[in-house]
Amino acid sequence: MIISTIKFLKEDAQFLNESKPDSYFYENLVRDIFKAGIKASTVTSKLPSIKEAFADFDTRQVSNYNSSYLSKILANPKIIRNKRKFRDCILNAKTMKRLSDEYGSFGEYLRRHSENLQKLALKLTLRFGSVGQTVALDFLIIFGSLQSLSVSQT
Repeated sequence: MIISTIKFLKEDAQFLNESKPDSYFYENLVRDIFKAGIKASTVTSKLPSIKEAFADFDTRQVSNYNSSYLSKILANPKIIRNKRKFRDCILNAKTMKRLSDEYGSFGEYLRRHSENLQKLALKLTLRFGSVGQTVALDFLIIFGSLQSLSVSQT
């Protein structure tokens, strides 16, 4: 099933958009992480508070969060209080920031590795916390809706 999903993504992922800000990718990653194992309507209703907790999904700001700030976030009754998911999302902001600094943007990192979506999905599962194959593939589906930068179909 994973392989057929990858083939589907490869066929449909004709475009990427490196001009999207890192916050766009981080927001989608955080949303996909929180959707795993939690009712989608719950995540949707809590998303404004999650967005606030993650500084409007600004990876530069979130990458500076520490354990005391994590405790403050988890005390907020308006959010989904899942310590592991919040901790991993903070660590993921650091990873995304590092990749963005290295490649110029996170969109550029994705674009450069989009030749083989199966390998890219594996890289995401290895680099990011709380990202298994299903979350990685859900995250990669955003490629189908981005339409400004061609991707080679080799």
